[in-house]
Amino acid sequence: MKKSAFVLAAAACLAAAGCSDSGNQAAANEQGNASTNGSAAAGEGTIVSALRGNSDVSSASALVDSAGLTSVLEGVGPYTVFAPTNAALEGGLGEQRLGELRGEAMRPQAVALLRAHIVPGVLTRRDIQAAIEAAHNEPVQMRTMADTMLTFSREGESILVSTADGARARLTGDESTAGNGAVQPIDGLLRRAEAPYQ
Repeated sequence: MKKSAFVLAAAACLAAAGCSDSGNQAAANEQGNASTNGSAAAGEGTIVSALRGNSDVSSASALVDSAGLTSVLEGVGPYTVFAPTNAALEGGLGEQRLGELRGEAMRPQAVALLRAHIVPGVLTRRDIQAAIEAAHNEPVQMRTMADTMLTFSREGESILVSTADGARARLTGDESTAGNGAVQPIDGLLRRAEAPYQ
């Protein structure tokens, strides 16, 4: 099955957790295409405030803070964070591993994990839906800040996101947009729990 790449962004800026990406605007936002899950209006505040304002992703928000990515995700961006819900993050990593990733010694591994969940640009569900429809309902792809590919497809009424190593998640809950990007809650990890976080 051929996969259409609707954005191939090359930035690897989050590697050092201290720089920002000024280019790389995301996705094919086609006006007039309705999303099954709706699309949020342009928001105010930052990605960090959007994460903190959603209790379903509070574990991901805490991991952003402990990984030192707060200043990056409060910067110009834009970025879209596919934020695992609390149940997905804690279930996928385990309580002990998640606690370790919040420690100073594991900061590089936490940054690596988070980069696999961040894409450059503002990506709404309407954008994803429009890109899939433009590709004649074939899967579409986008490159993460970890230089991995996310593949988006429809499964019934849901939007599924998967990775080459077999990780799968569905977009869930309510998306939120901010002045510098968007937050898309997901019900799984976009990196296998047993994968090395390096």
